[in-house]
Amino acid sequence: GYIMFSVEENIMGLMDINENIIVEPKYEIVCQPYKGVILVKEKEKWGLLDDMGKELIKPKYDQMGFIS
Repeated sequence: GYIMFSVEENIMGLMDINENIIVEPKYEIVCQPYKGVILVKEKEKWGLLDDMGKELIKPKYDQMGFIS
């Protein structure tokens, strides 16, 4: 499982249950991984990371979300 954490107000990161940091704490919002990707919000823009924290899409969109 994954755990969201904050080191300062409104700055979030993501770590695994062994406290290995997956997503560095620099985002306003970090969503739980879904199908191998993580939605993040930085400076009011949304982007996408892989499940290891590597940036796939730079935060530049006003809205982002999953559809099925």
